[in-house]
Amino acid sequence: LDRPRVILFSFLTNIVVDKASKSPATAASNPANLLGNDIIRSVEALKWCGMLPSAVGGIGGGVVMLLATLGWPALIGLSCCFAVMGMNVWLSTLTKKAEESNLKS
Repeated sequence: LDRPRVILFSFLTNIVVDKASKSPATAASNPANLLGNDIIRSVEALKWCGMLPSAVGGIGGGVVMLLATLGWPALIGLSCCFAVMGMNVWLSTLTKKAEESNLKS
């Protein structure tokens, strides 16, 4: 997964430098701004494209193996896991709203 990321980073870097050399020099078109922030953030965000299928397959395979190994009592543990995950999502949305209201004031 690291090799495609390096290839993509070098490709995007060449595009930014080429475009910056053809445009007038201003603070907004400074290639260092793009290289330092946007390209690295975009390349790091693309890691999820490769990790998402693996994560979904791992969760599906884990649930199947858990059910095959323990049987129906495994559903109790799975329900607890999903309940905790639901509470985590609820708390994160609540915290996000509280932080937004704190930043406004």
